[in-house]
Amino acid sequence: VIGTFNQWRDEGYELRWVEDKGLWTLRMSLPQGRHEYAFLIDGVQIIPDPNAMLYQKDGFGQRNAVLILGTNHEDKV
Repeated sequence: VIGTFNQWRDEGYELRWVEDKGLWTLRMSLPQGRHEYAFLIDGVQIIPDPNAMLYQKDGFGQRNAVLILGTNHEDKV
């Protein structure tokens, strides 16, 4: 996962496949606020989260997924 929370760097935030749940996961803490993100596939292809509820144009003809975390300290990704 790349995004505003890691300056769009491609290291340190890798999703892990959970076989018994049949999904990719990543657990991390983020500060409250607005975070844009996308998935970097095989170090080449960038796609926004297809299940995101909100998107923002990225200024390069594509879009990023947007996650907004409120003041509830229980919010986690």
